[in-house]
Amino acid sequence: MNDKRRFLSFSAILILLLALVLVPPVLMGYLNLSRAEDMATTDPGLAALKYETAAKLLPWREDLWEQAGLLALADENPELAYFYLEHSPGLNSTGQLALGDAYYRLGKVESALEQWEGLRNDGLGSAQLYNRLGHVYYQQGRYEEASEALSIATRLDDLDADSFYMLGLLLSAQSPQNALSPLIRAGQLDPALDPVIQVLRRGLNIALLSSDKAAQLTGAGRTLIAVGAWSLAREAFLNATEADSRYAPAWAWMGQVKQAFQEGGLPELDRALELDKNSVEIRGLRAVYFMRENRFNEARVEFEEAARLEPMNPDWQVALGDVIARTGDVPVGLEHYQAAIDLSPRKADYWRALANFTVDYNYNVKDIGFPAALQARALAPEDHQNNITMGRVYFALGDLEAAKEIWEDALQTNPETPAVYLYLGVLFLQQGNSKSAYDNLVQAVNLDPSGPYGAQAGRMLDQYFP
Repeated sequence: MNDKRRFLSFSAILILLLALVLVPPVLMGYLNLSRAEDMATTDPGLAALKYETAAKLLPWREDLWEQAGLLALADENPELAYFYLEHSPGLNSTGQLALGDAYYRLGKVESALEQWEGLRNDGLGSAQLYNRLGHVYYQQGRYEEASEALSIATRLDDLDADSFYMLGLLLSAQSPQNALSPLIRAGQLDPALDPVIQVLRRGLNIALLSSDKAAQLTGAGRTLIAVGAWSLAREAFLNATEADSRYAPAWAWMGQVKQAFQEGGLPELDRALELDKNSVEIRGLRAVYFMRENRFNEARVEFEEAARLEPMNPDWQVALGDVIARTGDVPVGLEHYQAAIDLSPRKADYWRALANFTVDYNYNVKDIGFPAALQARALAPEDHQNNITMGRVYFALGDLEAAKEIWEDALQTNPETPAVYLYLGVLFLQQGNSKSAYDNLVQAVNLDPSGPYGAQAGRMLDQYFP
């Protein structure tokens, strides 16, 4: 009997010891799980770590690795998300989608695509999945597949603004007549898209005034360039040349796109000229091509032809003045700017262009540039560009305080104008105010990182603040 009691006593002690060893980890696992759930929305990064701890302490809860991965993605940590999701023994469709996201954000696009296409092939498609497929196909130039995927996404989710917008862009290059509906829907769903969609709508409506397919596609391509969608613009122009191989503007615009992608472009522009020697549009595009190549004499020939074809258009006179001055003949260039004003004396743009020309070439700023800047401001006092030019004129004349006052006033109403920050940076450098010069040049770079003002400001920062 005593042996039996001793055995029972020993068993009780053993159970107690096992409880002391085993229960705390389980309790800690659930405690971490509770904390992870509480902070999932406020601190996803820390919540992911809590889920990881819980998953280790509660090994039968295989789903916790997936939760950790989803939160790591939400915390913009694709490396950790990939680690967690790969550890999960059985991902559901949400987890598999997220694993593709982790691949994609790590730059493993083909792995992401394989993951997502596997989901689609298994019949586990969702609007989010088809949106992702559409974006990757678009990036790879697989435009028909991208359109198909995004079309499915919009059918699965009528509130998916991004899919409607991307579908509208793609259709612009393929069938412009079908592009307006998804674009309008995208604008209704996301007001932030409205400015760019308005540009697209205006351009597409103009393109669709023609009944000619090639003309429609070319007009759509021009519109796509206006919103920065150069790859799709190339697709539109290619489709236009396939619709009508003798439609000259399509070849000319294809040349522009090829030049932008550093793929030549002159053969296409030559082809356009062969098809239509009297097209102002083609002459202008050829001139732009030569200007980008610094082939100013050839550009001048094209601008002269455009001016001959449209003698009452002041824009060609300004273009001629610019290209002639670049070849070194500033006085003759000035004559063309003055000719533009003669053609349109009530438009401030040409007076402003004349004033800027005199500053750019330091040529007759006092006698010609200053009165021109005053006239531009008188004709359009609300246009801040005229005030900026007025400041440039004062600066060129050596009146730094007047220039500074005008530019600082301009920033009060238009605080995100990179040109003004550049000009102020130069002014403060000249005045010996290094701190203000540095601050303004940095602001110019931040506002115009890929543009001419940001580039010039960057060069000055490298020179004066190495």
